[in-house]
Amino acid sequence: MRAAVIGLVLAALAVPAAAYDRMQRSQCRDALAAGAAAIGLDQADIYAADRARHMVTPDGWCRLFGDDPMLGDAPFATLDWRAEAISRLIREKRPPAALQVRVRDWRVEPDDPLTRGARARPAPLDAEISLRHQQDSRQLILENLRIGSDAGDEFLLTAVFERVDFSSAAMAQVSLGSVALGRLNARATLNGWVENRVLPGLAVEGDPPAVRRMIRDGLDRLPGSLFDTKAEENLDAFLAALPAPRGTLELGLRSDSGMMFSGLGALFIFGRSLEADDPLAALLDGVRADVFWTPDTDQTE
Repeated sequence: MRAAVIGLVLAALAVPAAAYDRMQRSQCRDALAAGAAAIGLDQADIYAADRARHMVTPDGWCRLFGDDPMLGDAPFATLDWRAEAISRLIREKRPPAALQVRVRDWRVEPDDPLTRGARARPAPLDAEISLRHQQDSRQLILENLRIGSDAGDEFLLTAVFERVDFSSAAMAQVSLGSVALGRLNARATLNGWVENRVLPGLAVEGDPPAVRRMIRDGLDRLPGSLFDTKAEENLDAFLAALPAPRGTLELGLRSDSGMMFSGLGALFIFGRSLEADDPLAALLDGVRADVFWTPDTDQTE
């Protein structure tokens, strides 16, 4: 049943808050069941989506509860969402015009393999996402993704995806093979995330010099054209702060032709590009990255 929730998030898009109407409880239930069916879940999951405990909050959002048995021990306290033109998903099985999602108290379980070996159990997270689709330009705009914890860590992301067509259910599926990343900007305020979430998730272990060498070896596989001299200097400063950096890391990616996600999928599935001998060079051709690292010695673990 968690997959149905994830499918709803991935299937829908968002526009500014003023465009949203108050959600109806029947829409909350029907959209979740339609999302479960649209991503190919079995009848048991579709039934669970329909029978889950749905509520409309005072400010008009659909709400799911993490302690609902129908959700299978979901690792959050509440998940709220609202959509514009949700009838497109319910009736036509294509993404609605808009969606916003907010998650409260997303917990990491003690036996979570992604945080095995962490110095401390990560604090629960809150997350918000806001996306918007522009059919005329075939752009999917991630207006805001924010993930934060009470420990002071925060991750912010905005991005523009090109060649996304949601004019019909068939075109939405076709778009999955042609979507490209045009621009991306990310900022991470770090006060424990790297050593408690990122490095354990990447299975990177060892003393500080060993950790730095492993990360540097990975960066050295990237095309030399990706970073300019200033970005390289900031990367070196960030690496020197590993494995427990405290400060703000900013990343900007831009590409005139777009970074093809089909190439990224082939690289992940087959370990190589389907169209080039050097998969990373093909994937990142024409992509430029800006990197800024600002250490903060006042932050504490």
